[in-house]
Amino acid sequence: MPKEHQRAAGATPHREHLRADCSRCFGLCCVAPAFAASADFAIDKAAGQPCPHLRADFGCEIHDHLRPRGFPGCTVYDCFGAGQQVAQVTFGGQDWRRTPGIAAQMFGAFAIMRQLHELLWYLGEALTLPSARPLYGQLGRARDQTERLTRASPDALADLDLNAQRRDVNALLLRASELARARYWRPETDLRGADLIGRDLRGVDLRGASLRGAYLTGADLSGADLRTADLTGADLRGADLSGADLTGSLFLTQSQLEANGVDILIATADGVLHPINGAESVTGTIDLATATLRGQDVHSTSVFADGKQHSWAATKVNARSVVFATLDRSGAEALGDLARAIPIGLLAVVLIGGPLAYVLSRSVTGPLRRLQQATAGVPETGQPPLPVDGPREVRELTQHFNAMTAELGVVREREEQLLANLRHDLRTPLTVIGGFAAAIADGTAAGPDAVKAGVTIGQEADRLERLVAELDTMERLRSGAGGLKPEQIDGAALLAETAERFRARAAARGVELAVIGASATGIVGNPPAGSPPVDLGFSADRVAVDRILGNLIENALAVVPSPGGHVWLEARSNVDWVTLLISDDGPGFPPGETERIFDRFYRGDPARSGPGSGLGLAIVRELARAHGGEARAESLAPRGARVIIDLPRTPRVMA
Repeated sequence: MPKEHQRAAGATPHREHLRADCSRCFGLCCVAPAFAASADFAIDKAAGQPCPHLRADFGCEIHDHLRPRGFPGCTVYDCFGAGQQVAQVTFGGQDWRRTPGIAAQMFGAFAIMRQLHELLWYLGEALTLPSARPLYGQLGRARDQTERLTRASPDALADLDLNAQRRDVNALLLRASELARARYWRPETDLRGADLIGRDLRGVDLRGASLRGAYLTGADLSGADLRTADLTGADLRGADLSGADLTGSLFLTQSQLEANGVDILIATADGVLHPINGAESVTGTIDLATATLRGQDVHSTSVFADGKQHSWAATKVNARSVVFATLDRSGAEALGDLARAIPIGLLAVVLIGGPLAYVLSRSVTGPLRRLQQATAGVPETGQPPLPVDGPREVRELTQHFNAMTAELGVVREREEQLLANLRHDLRTPLTVIGGFAAAIADGTAAGPDAVKAGVTIGQEADRLERLVAELDTMERLRSGAGGLKPEQIDGAALLAETAERFRARAAARGVELAVIGASATGIVGNPPAGSPPVDLGFSADRVAVDRILGNLIENALAVVPSPGGHVWLEARSNVDWVTLLISDDGPGFPPGETERIFDRFYRGDPARSGPGSGLGLAIVRELARAHGGEARAESLAPRGARVIIDLPRTPRVMA
């Protein structure tokens, strides 16, 4: 068996240290993060400020009563073992109370370490997926590299490009997820980041669905089929998972289930319950006598080792079963509610029911009337933000309304700017065509002058035709009708051919057009002598890539000094991406405008605006995104600009 496959088969030991051990930590999760008073936390606490319930020995004085005391968020928080790693390894056992000078650095390291440990947990999970076997090598190397980062010094952790690390690992995890979900894949189950709060999803077939980052708070998922669904980062707080089939669900953490009040366990053939990966959980014994066939479901209630009644559901996998259990509070809650309600019910109704109802109705109807009046005025005139007051639900509704009107204002502003730009770009050629046509018609332009007028009319008509064609290209790309035809491309050869194609035009303007040596990530310029050649191969639509480079080079040639200007082409790569960079020593982009330059018809600094349609960079970004990549821009110091095109080695989207 290859080494990577052996790792996958025994991946659990690699994840043992990803379990929180509070006895070896210094209460970092009670100090480093900030939290606000909400349904999850009873108080406001600033980052770096110790929780008032943190004891001198770093224990929690209300640990056994966190939920009734208003801190359910603490019960579901999982540092993935980052606390003891920072305390015992990164800072060698020093604690922030005895050595206050390290406090800020320690808290910052904890935030970074938790994300690294979370990535390790997901990588370990991916290495247990049989369908991801083709990626075991890459996954193993990514896990080993991330492990090395967790052993870095505090200064090295502070300098770590965590976003880049997460991006590279997430790309691998996404590929592993796609392999695992391939047999169930359907377009309608791509629900990444979807707002499904409170949605009725009872019994819905979500097999193989991508629910990465989906908002499922309070959703009814009872009886839903979630087999092999990707639940990375899904918010399951308050969701009803009773009877849901979670067999083989991907990247589902214990803390996600605990936020839902659910424990996930493994039951052996004799019905004995065992926590997964040593996570803290209830234990006990259940009756699996009726589960004789693989895939068969059993559900019931039992008294577990904690002496409390639990509701549970089990799915037989082989000799073992996956069990989901939650504390059965129905009887106690019903009796408690009844006991509290009887003695005070009548008194409350008589003494305070009427006045309270009046006050509450005013607190609700007042803000709602303002919302009604403001809604009526939105289509014609827009609406300034409303004051946020009233009950929580009304405050949230008002906040959503304010956000909607603010976004609508931005859309209107952009629409007005778009129309103004269209008027500007259409007025000039139409004015020229109209003037010369009138001159020909009334005889003012005759003979050679008429010929010149005709040529000018043709040129302006061509300009209008190009504008319409580029608008059509934008719409086809936005609607997914681009028709990409990927082929294998060598990045180095691509830049050389592109430079040769534009060299004569650059020379005519006195501009130097040069290709900088290709590089792997982390190597600038030509690689050292004797090093292996850099792999710049990737798959993409050659016509689309030529258009991307053509648009960027034409823009650069139009703005650099003539003569004496410079345009540089460069390619870089890593495991999954090839990056193309086009730089120039022109005037650069206006401050704060490096994102807006990709808008349709955007015109910023006149020094970087030529006679074009204003759609070139918008088309560049759309073509990059059509491949599953991205286009970015930055200004260079002391002058100049660079546009960066990130393309995956294999297109993620083929429209």
